[in-house]
Amino acid sequence: MERHDKLFPEVAARCAGKAETLPTAASTPAELPTDPAARKYVENHGYKTQAPLTPAARCRGDAHAARIEAGLGGSDGKGTPRTTEELRVRLTGLGYRVESGDVYGSGPENLTFVLSVPESGPCVTGYLGPPVKIEVHGVYLEGGCHEPRGGH
Repeated sequence: MERHDKLFPEVAARCAGKAETLPTAASTPAELPTDPAARKYVENHGYKTQAPLTPAARCRGDAHAARIEAGLGGSDGKGTPRTTEELRVRLTGLGYRVESGDVYGSGPENLTFVLSVPESGPCVTGYLGPPVKIEVHGVYLEGGCHEPRGGH
């Protein structure tokens, strides 16, 4: 966390004092639905389950999402990158490490990125619209920030 705070001091300042642990109730697993079809759906999509975020991780994620949105040209999509290479360069310039497969898309209004916030988590996934949509989430239980493909 110390390295994260040095890399992103404005995020560290914004989130100082936030709890690093989850409330106790969040550790209790949710009960499965009683309807057989709904139960099967939940079981079949369990691989998409995300780890919960602590208040501090949520704060860091929200701060990074706002930082990235501003760095990409704002929520209206004006000034946003038009190619995967432009997006990769812009994210790298903002201080994020972009791995192979973290930026993808097929055109100027269909670009997506998936990042793990350096040195602290959580995950930040963005869709360059318009409008630009950036979501903060925990890692998938099967590992990593990329939504797993397939099923059980």
